[in-house]
Amino acid sequence: MIRSVKILFFMLLVPFTITAQQRLFATVTYNMSMPLNADFKDYINKTSYRGAQVAVLYDLKSHLRVGLQVSFNDFYERLPREVYQLGDGSHISAVLTNTLQYTPVLAKAEYSFLPNRRIRPYAGVGLGAGFINFEQYVGEFPSRQMKIKAAFSVAAGVNIPVTIRGDYKISIGTSYMMSPYNEAGIKNISTWNVQGGVVIPLK
Repeated sequence: MIRSVKILFFMLLVPFTITAQQRLFATVTYNMSMPLNADFKDYINKTSYRGAQVAVLYDLKSHLRVGLQVSFNDFYERLPREVYQLGDGSHISAVLTNTLQYTPVLAKAEYSFLPNRRIRPYAGVGLGAGFINFEQYVGEFPSRQMKIKAAFSVAAGVNIPVTIRGDYKISIGTSYMMSPYNEAGIKNISTWNVQGGVVIPLK
């Protein structure tokens, strides 16, 4: 799953690097993600601290960037031993383990409100596809499914230059992501996310 996303990200990056090396930037951040909607929280109610986000954006203007963004978070929760009913009607006393890997791949636009200031607030919006890997274990009995759904994101944050030219920056932000799911009793995958990392020029 992760390898496939890396290959996709590289393929998407190549056209930008050929045509616009001097105006291309990568934002690489750690991504903490919290489930929001009730049915998703019924499945996993724990924050995911295993996440990352990479965006490659091209400067159309001083205040507007467009490009591609790939995010990843691994959600995990292990529930105490209980008696569960299996699909064939039998019952089993087991530990229930729920996992979900969420990987949105989005076309993104980002608007900088004060592009020439020391602290540069921004807002962004993204639209694309969410790769959702669902796994549930009742003891040693697994239930798995992989789905690709539409994905949407809105984001806000600040970029803070750390060099005289301003091409290297610290990036701090937050975002909301959502994919309609309608599988395994989960209507939507919606998350609130916090990011922190760096912006680097691609030359």
